[in-house]
Amino acid sequence: MRWGFWWLGILGLPLVLGIGALILNGASLLGPPGIGERLWVYLTQNLVLTSPDHRLPELRSRCYRGTPEELGRQLEEAMRTLGWEILAVGQPSPRRQALITSRLWRFHDDLETTLEPGPEGRLCLHIRAASRIGKGDFGANRRHVLDLYRELARIRGEAAP
Repeated sequence: MRWGFWWLGILGLPLVLGIGALILNGASLLGPPGIGERLWVYLTQNLVLTSPDHRLPELRSRCYRGTPEELGRQLEEAMRTLGWEILAVGQPSPRRQALITSRLWRFHDDLETTLEPGPEGRLCLHIRAASRIGKGDFGANRRHVLDLYRELARIRGEAAP
């Protein structure tokens, strides 16, 4: 009986910690393309690159109206509001780099934004978010991207994505 509890602790603790990390990061498992592919992404990748055709719909690049300077200021404000440390600001193009420190384990993640001309005179925001350590991020970088999208929408007075 004693050995059964010992093995349960060895196997159960990583499982509980992994599930807890997915929950804290708001990792959606039920959206497209499905639970299997989403779990694979969260457990094996520590890099998120938004793109117009990303396989996870919430990580598709978004396009905005406004000047590069205006959108750049709004991105900086969003990053500051989220408590991220702004590391670099590119000129003249609004390119931003930020350092994100996780609340619980104090891990460091990097986030970089770039703007490119898009359809109908809009600016398309591309985001790269990466963990500095580990092979999987349990959805943390996805959460960083979505936090930035939500805060940017709030600043711009738009509906939250």
